[in-house]
Amino acid sequence: PSASPAPGGPGQGAEGSAPPWAVSSPQAQAGGPGAPALTREQRRQIRTQIRAKVNELLSKGPQLSLAETQGLLDDIEKLGQGQFDPRYFQVMRQMIQHSVQTQRLSAELNRIAQSTAPKDVARRQAILGELREIGDHMAKGAQTMQSYSRDLLAGQQKP
Repeated sequence: PSASPAPGGPGQGAEGSAPPWAVSSPQAQAGGPGAPALTREQRRQIRTQIRAKVNELLSKGPQLSLAETQGLLDDIEKLGQGQFDPRYFQVMRQMIQHSVQTQRLSAELNRIAQSTAPKDVARRQAILGELREIGDHMAKGAQTMQSYSRDLLAGQQKP
């Protein structure tokens, strides 16, 4: 019988364990092929540093600039030393870019919202189309992250 956690139960991503996007292979835990294996204490220290970076990001709230967000994401990826799948960071970067585009388009839409000039009406329609497209990309990115997390969890629950 397997001692693996039941689906939806505690396990990967539970309090005190690695998040679902963490890579579980021995090579990934070692920082890639040829890299020395990280000790349990080193992994714990890395997780502590990553939590500190995430808390730094969250503490700044909406005042956090795009450059700061990307810098913190880069720092977190480096701290992970290959323990996290790079696809997670790629999707996160894409979602950040979509968020920036959405904010820019929203600000433009607010500026022309009351105008009845034909060029502004046409631009509003174009902006709404762009926002729908960005929303679709964001939804696909979220699905990708969820799918990857499910696949990772399912792989770790095999005997």
